[in-house]
Amino acid sequence: MSGKRRKPLGGEDNVFGFFDMSLFTLCAIVVIDTLPATASVGTSAAGWWIVTALLFFVPYGLVSAELGSAYPEKGGLGGWIARAFGPRWGARVTWLYWAQLALGLPSVYILLSSMTSRMFFPDLPLSGQVALAVGATWITVALSLRPLAQAKEIANAGALAKIAIVAGLLASALFHLFHHPPANDLSWQRLLPTWDGGLAFLPILLFNLAGFELMSGASDEMVDPRRDVPRAILTAGTVITALYLTATLSLQAMIPLEELSLVNGIIDALYRVFGSDGSGTFVADAVGSLVLFSIVATMIGWTLGVNRVAAAAAETGELPALFAKRHNRFGTPLGASLLTALLATALLLLYGRLAETSEELFWTLTAFASILFLLPYVGLFAAFIALRRRDGRAQGGYVIPGPSWLAFLLAFTAALFVVQAILLFLWVPGEPFDGAFALPVVAGVVATVATGERLIGKAEAEGKD
Repeated sequence: MSGKRRKPLGGEDNVFGFFDMSLFTLCAIVVIDTLPATASVGTSAAGWWIVTALLFFVPYGLVSAELGSAYPEKGGLGGWIARAFGPRWGARVTWLYWAQLALGLPSVYILLSSMTSRMFFPDLPLSGQVALAVGATWITVALSLRPLAQAKEIANAGALAKIAIVAGLLASALFHLFHHPPANDLSWQRLLPTWDGGLAFLPILLFNLAGFELMSGASDEMVDPRRDVPRAILTAGTVITALYLTATLSLQAMIPLEELSLVNGIIDALYRVFGSDGSGTFVADAVGSLVLFSIVATMIGWTLGVNRVAAAAAETGELPALFAKRHNRFGTPLGASLLTALLATALLLLYGRLAETSEELFWTLTAFASILFLLPYVGLFAAFIALRRRDGRAQGGYVIPGPSWLAFLLAFTAALFVVQAILLFLWVPGEPFDGAFALPVVAGVVATVATGERLIGKAEAEGKD
């Protein structure tokens, strides 16, 4: 499963520098569309953000910085795992990494369609929302196929839009607090993390903090990955933590928890503060439009990053050759991108016939895709431990400070958080087990893994011919 090195998957060398990498990572990780879900954890959400940042986000960032600096090879996450455990394991993780994108796009764009309907087309039926989601999917894939020098500008603009959105939420919250008391009790005692309720939303917190490794999918297009990956992770990680805390507290200051919609919470908050007519509508719709753009920008970033990882795996024979097909003009991963769009479209049409409301559709797709999304990170932390044990400290790149046992402890703790989050998506201790929800999700995950095994076997057979 080896092959000669080809041109970068974007067709260009040295177009991805520190500034771009920082904004790209910020755009990938800050998930505006799930902010209402994290805010609905309760007033203890701020405490949970801090706990999760210390025990997962910081270790994850340090691990990603060392791997991205020490092994700046094409393929990113899949390449690291293949280096640690062999090409078949690299292929398995890359397949899951790609599948979560194709299967997760529908949930994100159903949410985008619901928000668009809430703002501009209040009577739009679910079928219309599904049609909007399908259109957004193909636009995303088309834009992700542009050369990285162009596509990165969309991610950069998305990052700046997210900063502006959070600033807008903060300004809205301060305006609200100037005229009204906070919608929820935000005293220090209430901000401390509690097990009741918060535990159920811990997986969403992890989901909202993943993406440090994504930029390494384009490592062969970076200016200086050994130097810039750690710096970008540190810079983006600091800003991301501040943005999430600010946005969560701002939403909770404006909307009572029992009235916070998981899908339209941000738009509802803006309408509540500024009103739903006249100038109030203009302000709310302007910020809401930024939210819609930021969602598309996020998915463009994930689409171009993940499909580069899949294409790199296909070029070395780990996935079927169709994933490796490039755009004739731009050299970008056309095959993987088209497969992403086709699978996402099929799933949108299927779920559009089965779901009764957009919120039900959003949660069902999110749970399924999120488990697939989290599984590769178990492999990420395992690969870090294996590579550090085998290769020792990388020379010339970033190394996690302190003794190796501390680095192993950080990686192990973060991996436990991931495993716990996967289990919590299916069942929360203290609550009844909902088999009608959990069993189909598990069946979908098993079917996805089984499909991957067949495709990997096909790729191995292709390599022997």
